[in-house]
Amino acid sequence: MEHIARYCAFRTRNFQIHRPAESLEEMVRFNFSQLIGSELTMPAAAYGCDSPIVVDGRMQPHKWIRSIAGELLKLDGSADGEGHFLPGPTDIEWDLAGAIVEWNMDRQTTQYLFEQFRKHGGKSSGPKLSRFVLAYSIFRMSYCRMALFSTQDDAEKSRLQRDSLFYESKVNTAVQPDRKQS
Repeated sequence: MEHIARYCAFRTRNFQIHRPAESLEEMVRFNFSQLIGSELTMPAAAYGCDSPIVVDGRMQPHKWIRSIAGELLKLDGSADGEGHFLPGPTDIEWDLAGAIVEWNMDRQTTQYLFEQFRKHGGKSSGPKLSRFVLAYSIFRMSYCRMALFSTQDDAEKSRLQRDSLFYESKVNTAVQPDRKQS
């Protein structure tokens, strides 16, 4: 967790971009209503960002390896954040949320991640982070569902269905206090 925190703090210092952050609100609202079947309320500018960066966008455990020398290395961290999929330039909260979701962190591990992130110079807010956990989970759930209906490979369908259900559980957990039925 310390290495992930250090990596995210490094990105905030070295991957700043001088154009507006992507607006994630529309994607979150639309995909939530399509996937879950209810309206989601959130504060204005819920995903606002004063210092957008090119996020990594891929924080899954299989994107990290240990070198022969024992050093933990992040793979594939340069191009995904600028790809044609969301999120585009945004807050580092996207990568922190991605790590929390993908590593299935509990509250204690999440707290440790944030302590380490702040120790290495990163800044983060609790309420904003929970909104990014929701956005990240909705995005990944949508991605898995889209891919599920595009593939003919049974093994891939099984994996995508399993992953979609995992992200759906994260969405449901993230919205319990804020959910508004339409």
